[in-house]
Amino acid sequence: MTSNHPVILIADADSAIRMSLYKMLSTGSFEVILAEDGNQALKWIEKRVFDIVLLDIKLPIVSGLDVLRILHQQHPEIVVIVLTAYGTLDTVITALRHNVYDFLLKPCEALDLRKSILGALEERRIRLLNQNAHKLISLAAHELRNAVTRVNLAADMVYMSSEVERPPYFDALKTQTRHLSQIATNMLDLVNIEEQGKHLFRSLNLNDLLDELLLRFVARAKAKGLHLIWQPKFGLPPIVGNLSQLELAFTTVIINAIDYTLTGHLSIHTRFNKRTNMVGCVVQDTGVGIDPADMPHLFKRFYRGKTIPQTLSGMGLGLAIVKEIVDIHDGKIDVESQVGEGSVFTLWLPVSNIPATQLRQDTNYQCPVDPLSS
Repeated sequence: MTSNHPVILIADADSAIRMSLYKMLSTGSFEVILAEDGNQALKWIEKRVFDIVLLDIKLPIVSGLDVLRILHQQHPEIVVIVLTAYGTLDTVITALRHNVYDFLLKPCEALDLRKSILGALEERRIRLLNQNAHKLISLAAHELRNAVTRVNLAADMVYMSSEVERPPYFDALKTQTRHLSQIATNMLDLVNIEEQGKHLFRSLNLNDLLDELLLRFVARAKAKGLHLIWQPKFGLPPIVGNLSQLELAFTTVIINAIDYTLTGHLSIHTRFNKRTNMVGCVVQDTGVGIDPADMPHLFKRFYRGKTIPQTLSGMGLGLAIVKEIVDIHDGKIDVESQVGEGSVFTLWLPVSNIPATQLRQDTNYQCPVDPLSS
């Protein structure tokens, strides 16, 4: 915990409720701080380290939902229990999306409150442990990547030197250093994604994002003799997301499609599902396909499938990273595959709820004339 006694912030606009909660908790081994509005709550959060926040959704000045968003983005280690008399479904969904631990309707019983507090304290302990684990993994990954870079540099110097005969194991050394470097990069990606959460989310045009991204893979596809097809759906509504995270997710799926396809083509297209109000990116290949036994484990960390060619190295983190990113964006992934015929990955992302007048539309979008469809 952050002090000898767990520190709890009660942010509620109703003075009677505030005092009632204070009396319930201050008799135990807790330090309790009170705030009557959202602005006051945020000021306290900047001054003190809190273990738990009891948060009323209907706060004045700064709403409880806005406080919740800020806590989720800037202080994910703080455990939030929402207390409100307005228990609509939309409120519950919004609260759960921002990692709320519990949701209690006012007025709550002392027994229910204490039970929730005890559970929240355990959740707080786990979050702090995870935070420390992330720091350790990040440090280890940085050190690993630095060491591999130095080994790689030394190997390159040997290769370029005319005075030293190139040893027979040189190519194997270069391959393994690239493999280790990719492992370190994947570890850092996972840590960064989990720490960022929904930071840096903004309105994005999926067609524009993929336009720029796909140009990076033209040479890679052509080097394998693959036909790369790009078919954007015109007039897509905007999505909201973290640009670097989404680029990483799409890059991983597209590179997998290229690497696991020996002959044939790779098709990428976008679509809009009006029923679910989601925009999708479909990546279809004519590759080796996925064994049905692998499908339930496809997004597990460190899992390697049965149909992976021996020439492809990796540690089974790529699709786990993709799933992490899509989950953070409240999206979903559909996968269809047939061994020996290919796979179809569809990454679905929810449409932005920002008013259309505030967004740049893509009605004038033109498919670029480039080697993608040649």
